[in-house]
Amino acid sequence: MDKTIIPAENENITADNEQDSASVREEKTFSQKELDEIVKRRLERAKKDMPSKDEIDEFRQWKDERASFEQKALENIAAANSAREAAENDKRALEIVVSCISKGVDPAFADDVITLAEKYAVGDISVDAAVDSVIGKYPMFCGKSRPVHGITTGIRTQAEPAAITSGKANFINVIKQNQVTRL
Repeated sequence: MDKTIIPAENENITADNEQDSASVREEKTFSQKELDEIVKRRLERAKKDMPSKDEIDEFRQWKDERASFEQKALENIAAANSAREAAENDKRALEIVVSCISKGVDPAFADDVITLAEKYAVGDISVDAAVDSVIGKYPMFCGKSRPVHGITTGIRTQAEPAAITSGKANFINVIKQNQVTRL
């Protein structure tokens, strides 16, 4: 391997270094007065494109007025929606009351039927269907007793008990006589 250095390339490198050092030496220095003038001109150019303080204040005032107008409009819409919902709820409650009265619900239980019917009357289920389902499940609200479907305790309570005699055989006979057959 030959380690020869070409002299022409070295001369170019040293020439570039001399030019760089010369440019460093040629830097211009400014006095404070010159710097102040440069900054002042730059600020004037920047201020040209910016709005004045009065214009900024007017813009902020316009923005606040517009925001308050939009906010008031939104508040009015929200108030109207809540009033509509309250009116719909009142209407539904009155429909349930009318349905309860027409179905013969005892006035003492009207609030209970209304509360239960409101839970049932959801979606496509009508108010009358909801009241009917409540009355069907709880007939005592109409003053009717709930029918007993053949469930007993196993002992007759309405008929007079058979005479109890002494002895084991009589005891078993008494139990057999008092038993009720299940349906």
